[in-house]
Amino acid sequence: MSEWRDTVAAHRQRTRAAIIEAALALLAERGAAGVSMSALAERAGVSRPTLYKHFPDLDHVLAAWVGEQIDRTHAALVDDLAAVADPLARVDHWIRAQLHAFAGESHRFGVEHLDASVHPQLMATIHAKAAELRGLLEHALAEGAAAGALRRDLDPTMVAELVHHILSGLRRAVAQGERDPDAAADAVTTMVLEGIRAPLPAGDDGSPPSRSA
Repeated sequence: MSEWRDTVAAHRQRTRAAIIEAALALLAERGAAGVSMSALAERAGVSRPTLYKHFPDLDHVLAAWVGEQIDRTHAALVDDLAAVADPLARVDHWIRAQLHAFAGESHRFGVEHLDASVHPQLMATIHAKAAELRGLLEHALAEGAAAGALRRDLDPTMVAELVHHILSGLRRAVAQGERDPDAAADAVTTMVLEGIRAPLPAGDDGSPPSRSA
């Protein structure tokens, strides 16, 4: 019985993946306004009832894709941050990882094809997933404050939200190749750490942590 359930689950996942892939291809060709559910079913090689069993509309298909992309970024960040001991380096790594994600092919696709027509379901997914990512930064900030590396009076939630908005302002430029992600990360990290770093011992130059930290 367990093997049968695994087979059904694998088939369901393959079908969902085929639908999402077909939706992205049609979106690139026609734009969101030109993608009907009938065309999507045909391109994915499934019946319309099967398509609707997985997704009620195109908005939910795109939300699923965006969610998958952010989940991958989240999982990678969890693993990476666990290996970084220094609180300042963890903040820097989070910022840098976000900007490099913006420079990736999938994010560039989103900027080119989704930004002009963000529907409620897609926006809700983006907000929820972004909150999960900010949670990782909040945790790093709280640990840094507790360890005395960052100001003890800082509000981790507010700082994480402010950093999120700063990066959102750079998102399109980084995605379109107008800003280098590492140069942007250097600028943001320097600015952010200037505001949240705990008082440093005499002789410390106050520079942001090295990328190898």
